[in-house]
Amino acid sequence: MTNKNEWNGEGFPEPNTHVEYYNPIPKMWREIIITAYGKQFMIAEDVLLGSECVLSKLVKLRPLKTQSQSEREEAIEVMKSHSAVTGGAYLSKLCESLYDAGYRKQGKVVDAKEVEEILYSELKLHPTVIVEYLLKHYTITRKVK
Repeated sequence: MTNKNEWNGEGFPEPNTHVEYYNPIPKMWREIIITAYGKQFMIAEDVLLGSECVLSKLVKLRPLKTQSQSEREEAIEVMKSHSAVTGGAYLSKLCESLYDAGYRKQGKVVDAKEVEEILYSELKLHPTVIVEYLLKHYTITRKVK
């Protein structure tokens, strides 16, 4: 069996490869195992349901997320859920920037100025309100690399 993460996203994955496909009806990605190909369709096993499905070769496919990618997305969603600010793309970018800069909800409290400097350099936006909220509700640390 092919390793779950071997397909790089180019061309079609080999049979027995675990990938995700985009299901537009519930607007979600689902893990499948490609089992066979026809001229216009592919046969796959839905990992969650354990059932076979026939999909057009036109569906969107992507490699499975790595564990670190999944952890990153989960942490960013948690950060966004605690925000008093609703900003859509702005809030997402802000939380992604904080996460990627190594800030986590544990350890010593950092100075708000340090957080502002990072946000200014990466987002070019004024983050004062969000920083005050985050510092009020979280203990923010920089992850040691």
